[in-house]
Amino acid sequence: MKYAFVGLGHRAQMYVDALLGEWRDAGTIVALCDTNRTRMDYYVERIGQQVPCFAPR
Repeated sequence: MKYAFVGLGHRAQMYVDALLGEWRDAGTIVALCDTNRTRMDYYVERIGQQVPCFAPR
C-alpha cells in the first residue's frame, strides 16, 4: 500500500514511525504535504529517500 501524508503535525509522527519501523512491510511513504517546509525536510531525512513534497503557494 502507498501512503501520502497531508499535514505533518504531531500525529503524523506516529504513523511515519510505524511505517519506517515495525510496520514497514505494510506500506511505503510516497509523498508529503505540509505548509511548513522545515517539517517536510525533517521527514524526508527520516524516510531516507527523496519523496515528492507539496506545499500550498
